[in-house]
Amino acid sequence: ATVDKVMRSFVQHVHLGPGIALNEALLENLFMIMVSILNQIPIFVVGKPGTSKSLAMKLITSNMNGEASESPFFRNFPSVSLFSYQCSPLSTSAGIEQAFMKAHKYKQQSPNSIVIVLLDEVGLAEQSPHLPLKVLHKVLDEGGDYSLVGISNWALDPAKMNRAVHLFRAAPGVEDLSRTAQGMVQNVQLDGFLRSIARAYDQVYRTQRQRDFWGLREFYSTVKHINSVLSEQKGRNLDSDVLMDAIQRNFGGKPEDLSDVLDIFFNSIGLSRKGVDKQGVVDLVHANINSTTSRQLMLLTKNGAALRLLFGATGLLKHSSTEVIYGSDFPNDQNDLQIMQSLQQIKLCMAQGRTVVLVHCEALYESLYDLLNQHYSEFGNKLYVRLAFGTSNRLCEIHPSFRVIVIVEKIDAYNRLAPPLLNRFEKQVMERSNLLDDVNMKLLANLQDFANMFAADARGRASPSALRACFCGFHIDMFASL
Repeated sequence: ATVDKVMRSFVQHVHLGPGIALNEALLENLFMIMVSILNQIPIFVVGKPGTSKSLAMKLITSNMNGEASESPFFRNFPSVSLFSYQCSPLSTSAGIEQAFMKAHKYKQQSPNSIVIVLLDEVGLAEQSPHLPLKVLHKVLDEGGDYSLVGISNWALDPAKMNRAVHLFRAAPGVEDLSRTAQGMVQNVQLDGFLRSIARAYDQVYRTQRQRDFWGLREFYSTVKHINSVLSEQKGRNLDSDVLMDAIQRNFGGKPEDLSDVLDIFFNSIGLSRKGVDKQGVVDLVHANINSTTSRQLMLLTKNGAALRLLFGATGLLKHSSTEVIYGSDFPNDQNDLQIMQSLQQIKLCMAQGRTVVLVHCEALYESLYDLLNQHYSEFGNKLYVRLAFGTSNRLCEIHPSFRVIVIVEKIDAYNRLAPPLLNRFEKQVMERSNLLDDVNMKLLANLQDFANMFAADARGRASPSALRACFCGFHIDMFASL
């Protein structure tokens, strides 16, 4: 209780802004980071996606402005200057050293300011073949005239963690989720359901077959979505249609598990699914593209079919207002020049409000984490977001209607992509079969039955290899594409 009072005595002076709840995770993150940077003690904040790690850093840098601070409390402390390095599997030790050198030079020119080196998503750098984090041993042992903050979704090796303060954020329980939701929405019509929504999410999270495919951002976005609908339609209570839309939007990407997820939420809240129709994928994607408050969109597909469907059969996108950016695993598409050219394209589209579709652009994702987190800053009635590349980062103007659509292969999303990336998106599966009406679905079933009979072995079974041998270029979505 004493520790909690001390933390709140510090954090009560932080201006959080609308829609941000001071839950246990954010409270501890703010207090520990503030104390560490004021005393130049290195700290690593470790926790699952959505545990307010990046948000805490954003709030600290926006509140601690020295004598220009909004709060009289923070006018007693020096201003904060942040030097951020966006870590990735492509990081090098030279890049990280450059971030520390920049911070050191700035401190010499501005001795009265607090200089922070932020290693964002530092855990990703451990995957780099260049072993870039080896430079941290010297920095952590000898220290410097700057403060070090590392943010990661998993713990680093003990040799590094033992040289700094280690703040670990465990997954929140139902009580903390409920308090967070109450601080986010403050809606009378929704208050009575928040604990049930939190309990349902907790069950879905613990029982999902792919660990962390759905995370805290799904819960937060579900609550915000329901709150938005009820706020727009004054007097409306949470009903089956609103809940169905919210769950389909925010717990997509696993069509085979959706029915179980819906049952958990409907049973927890006490609503009936009878007579409530599911929306089609096209409708869900259309709602996301035309929303200015939803998370960005990730489409899971097979053989890149979603890209053709977006512009073709569905008519969801137009070439005149959309920019498609392709990447690849070829070495020249992974170099710094190509990445900077792609970021420049995205920057122009952000300012113009054009939709960007990213295909095979994994080298860009680390630079876009603030954009995907929707950590926007507002100056002069305009929105800005930080684009980062290594030690370089700058605030770029972003149009309110700007949207990002990332197209990935289903097998990659289920087996390879990191949870921190997946959790930043609304996810939907878009394949040819999603566009078929009832008549064509029956025809598709007949085609599949014929193919299985044609390729069956002596036991009457048709293996995938047998189907590929009988039908050239066979894949699971082939018959639907016909």
